[in-house]
Amino acid sequence: MYFKSLINGMVDIPPIRPEVRESVLQLFQENGQEYIFDILKNVDAQYSERIHKNDKQRTIRALEVYYGTGKKYSDYLSLSNNKNSINYVIIVLNIERKILYVVLGISSSWERNLVQCSGVIPCLASSS
Repeated sequence: MYFKSLINGMVDIPPIRPEVRESVLQLFQENGQEYIFDILKNVDAQYSERIHKNDKQRTIRALEVYYGTGKKYSDYLSLSNNKNSINYVIIVLNIERKILYVVLGISSSWERNLVQCSGVIPCLASSS
């Protein structure tokens, strides 16, 4: 999902009025997740199949978009939003961290932390 957003850009969804957000949230608070997910299945079956039935945040967002714009959330997601003229090549390194450090020429712990926290390698709470 993050790579797709980076490469294709974010989906352009019009702003949702605060009263629409409040009414969907109130619907959730009064009736619960199962109820609002059932509503989502009725108004946007395609998107409801993509998310977990207990995903409150995505369920509420999809209903906000539907009630706020009159269009299904899945319709917005299916729109091509490639505003980027750059051609990307995605390379995945699937090797042990110690070997990667050797390949990258990383020798000190501060260099390892820099690589980890810059996103080249996921930053972990404890160093390995």
